[in-house]
Amino acid sequence: MPLAGTMALMGRAALPDPLRTVLVGRSRELEELRERFAMALQGNPQVMLISGEAGIGKSRLVAEFDLAVGAAARMVVGQCVELGPDGPPFAPFMIVLRDLVADLGADRVAQLAGPGRQDLAVLLPELGISTLDEPMGRALLFETMATMIQRGAQERPLVLVVEDLHWSDASTRDLLRFVLGTLGEARVLVLLTYRRDELRRGHPLLPWLSEVGRLASTSRISPGRLAGPQIDAMVSQLVGDVPPQVAERIRERSQGVPFFVEELAEHCAEDSGPIPESLRDLMLARLDRVSPVTRHVVQVAAVGGTRVDHGVLLAAVGLDEAVFEGALHEAVEGQVLAVDRDREGYSFRHALMREAVHDDLLPGECARLHARYAAALEVLARPEQAGEIAHHWDSAHQLDRTFDWSIRAAEHAESVYAWREQLTHLERALDLWDQVPDPQDRGGGDRVAVLEQAARAAYHLNLTERSRALLDSALDLIDSTEDPNRAAHLMIKRIAYAEDAPGHSLAEIETALALAGPASRERADALAIKVGGLTFTDNFDEAISTAQEALIAAQVADNARALSDTHQVLGWVLLQVGKPQGMEHLQLGRDVAVQAHEWSALMRYYVNYTDFLIGCGRFAECVAMAREGRAAAVERGRARTFGAALTINEAEAQLRAGDWDATIAAIEQGLRMEPLPDVRSFLDLLSATVQVRRGEDRAACASAARSTLGAGPLADRHQISLPFAVVEAELAVAQHDPTTALTLLLQAGEASGALVMPSTGWPFAWAVARILDDTLDAQATPLAAPAAGPDPIPDELRERTHAMLVALVAHLQEGANHPGWQALLRALLDSTAARTRADIEVGESSPPNAGPLPTQPKWAAAVTAVAAGEGLRYELAHARIRWAQQLLNHGDRDTAREQLHAACQAIDTLRAEPLRPLAQRVAAAGRISLRQPKRDTALLTAREREVLQLVAAGRTNKAIADELFISPKTASVHVSNILAKVGATTRTEAAAWAHEHLPPSRSPTPPIPADPR
Repeated sequence: MPLAGTMALMGRAALPDPLRTVLVGRSRELEELRERFAMALQGNPQVMLISGEAGIGKSRLVAEFDLAVGAAARMVVGQCVELGPDGPPFAPFMIVLRDLVADLGADRVAQLAGPGRQDLAVLLPELGISTLDEPMGRALLFETMATMIQRGAQERPLVLVVEDLHWSDASTRDLLRFVLGTLGEARVLVLLTYRRDELRRGHPLLPWLSEVGRLASTSRISPGRLAGPQIDAMVSQLVGDVPPQVAERIRERSQGVPFFVEELAEHCAEDSGPIPESLRDLMLARLDRVSPVTRHVVQVAAVGGTRVDHGVLLAAVGLDEAVFEGALHEAVEGQVLAVDRDREGYSFRHALMREAVHDDLLPGECARLHARYAAALEVLARPEQAGEIAHHWDSAHQLDRTFDWSIRAAEHAESVYAWREQLTHLERALDLWDQVPDPQDRGGGDRVAVLEQAARAAYHLNLTERSRALLDSALDLIDSTEDPNRAAHLMIKRIAYAEDAPGHSLAEIETALALAGPASRERADALAIKVGGLTFTDNFDEAISTAQEALIAAQVADNARALSDTHQVLGWVLLQVGKPQGMEHLQLGRDVAVQAHEWSALMRYYVNYTDFLIGCGRFAECVAMAREGRAAAVERGRARTFGAALTINEAEAQLRAGDWDATIAAIEQGLRMEPLPDVRSFLDLLSATVQVRRGEDRAACASAARSTLGAGPLADRHQISLPFAVVEAELAVAQHDPTTALTLLLQAGEASGALVMPSTGWPFAWAVARILDDTLDAQATPLAAPAAGPDPIPDELRERTHAMLVALVAHLQEGANHPGWQALLRALLDSTAARTRADIEVGESSPPNAGPLPTQPKWAAAVTAVAAGEGLRYELAHARIRWAQQLLNHGDRDTAREQLHAACQAIDTLRAEPLRPLAQRVAAAGRISLRQPKRDTALLTAREREVLQLVAAGRTNKAIADELFISPKTASVHVSNILAKVGATTRTEAAAWAHEHLPPSRSPTPPIPADPR
């Protein structure tokens, strides 16, 4: 059965026939389209926004380009419908899929869609039965659509056209935005047309266009009005020569709009009398020249939309088929309607003509025709057109039928994850609830059920307050004593939809548990949520005992998702507290997910396990497990959703391991997948961390970090707020503002409390302690302080920061961790404690061999512990520098030299330039060269040794020349040779090398004074 209603015939066949109309004055625009197409053919996908007022020729331009491209590419055209949210969700993509199936066959389209091929069945049932799972169904649908487009473009270049974007529904815009971001190197040209004059203030397309306009691949075309000579040329091609006064009148009245030029020219050519005063009257003049029966057919068609299906129009007009066909012939011959190129329906010559006919209807006449059209659609339309039928019944003012079809439209929108449209339909049904008879029977459920569905849609749209308000309204309608399980169910939903962390809702969970039946799914769900909430309150003992109860409840209720989630949370908790049986529960959670086909739960297993591996320092194993999870995601067509999410933990493991090049590679791989916003935020944060620790373009780094991470729903989660604070603090340190740095860190640390996982907590605690210790050291040691040093840290800030650190480390020590983290923090805390004691002086200014300090920092133990574990190369380099500093304070220059050289090797490998000045300051204080001598050129001549000794003594070239009786130029040559031989770049480095490698020299023999005689 052909698709009925406004969805009929809206693909490529709906473009204007380039042989039926003329194109004038568009050579520049066509050339630009050809240029963009050539770029797309080279694997540089392009997006072209084609805007202009109604009638300017946007679709005609696309049709001409289609003719020019010919067989060089496959063009697919989707069109948005006038109904907005009442139209079928994803309408343009449904049309594109339908046309591709007609062209290639369902099997070939399924092959192009890849492993997630059945996901597309929600839009086109011919492709099979959808297997999308919650809560990621919408993202998976988007991913599969993008995959199909990319693969199709590999086979043959693709031109994707979406017409009339000003009518687009929110779901179409979301999917189109996703597709545009995932084109990669696909040979795709995307053409998007919209009416510029429709975009009044507040139009939902405006922010979307602004966002898409910022893409590097986006360009714009805005066809302008025709000039006088172009209008004359167009008139001549359409109707031949006309009298000068007629030509002048056409130029004046058309104002250069091509569609109006056509209408005016043909009106004059038909000798139809004076030109109507308004353009609306001009378009209606065609209707005045047809019979009343034909006028009726055209009016019904106008109610249906710009394009209508033959069968629906026949049913709606209520005429004998022969009479109906005769009327259509007259409408087509009168150029009011046109037969679409696939000859299955009809379209108005232009949307403006359809609007003029519809607006000319009297109110009662309009309502009656909408009712006839709705009744016809009810018989012939597909499920996705329920919203369209509701729209027609609403226009007919029949509230009961509007209610019925709004409920059906919401059901369909939910089935395709069109949350915005679902919420619109449900809110209309709720508004009509008290105005229609028997709403509960009509709606297939009571008002509470509709409120819950609306709350769920609002939650998916991140409208948290709206979601909770809808659930509150539902709870107000329930007597918890009569239906306790339902009340518990709604309470659980309300908790799940909360913005706050689960730990903040434990009281509500207890209320839900008190209501839920002993063997109910609600009890299993509530207990599973409670376990997660207890982990956020750091109450691991109660979490473990509650998890045991939750496992039993989930098994009794046969609630596979709750069972898998509880096993995983319990396993994670047990591993955090150092109990190896946690691994068994993680594996059980994975097995339950696989058996129940709960793919979301399976992916959570990989996320939970890799997070644990990061926390305990098993970085290589984490990378391997993350890649295994990504392979599982790819196998199930989930590469851009779950697969991209796992690149977070892979990249973080590489970051902690100290392989920063691999970190950047993993981040780039994840970003190429065009991940969800949450995933992108985490990846951007990891990238910013590497950038700031390498000293790369700090301003750009800060800007990117703040714009991506500084706001939004993730900003308050400690997994992102703590590392984000570290990035901001290290940027502040780079600007010699440690007070601001420590303030940022203190605020983030105190806000998170003890609710911090080891994978996040240890790196944060180390960064805070390092910045505090480095700052105190710089302020206590004149040599280490910059020329214009920062103001001293306020005592209160120092004390509060130290206290926060002590509490955080005490919490983290309760769980499993990398063997070096505790040793690093112990040394740093000892160091900061020692530096804050007024009776203790720590630093290069301490006298050699001063003996052990009362709170001697344990740098040797820290270096040993980290070196014995895996990774943490950046942290180890810092610890080596601090140990070298301590060794120098106690006279052990040889060991200090070894540690500094090892630290500099790590700095070179990581390119961690901001860490190098600390190593240089410590080396300079101990007169240690950080450069190794070149083996083949280290041997110095006797004269060069003399020169080097004088360089080490601080002599200038002129002073050296005077003391050795040589010219300053010769002294300069000697110094240059020495620098090359010892591998130094400055005199200071050469002096440090001399202190290490040359024996102490006697003062140069002073020159013999001249004989006074």
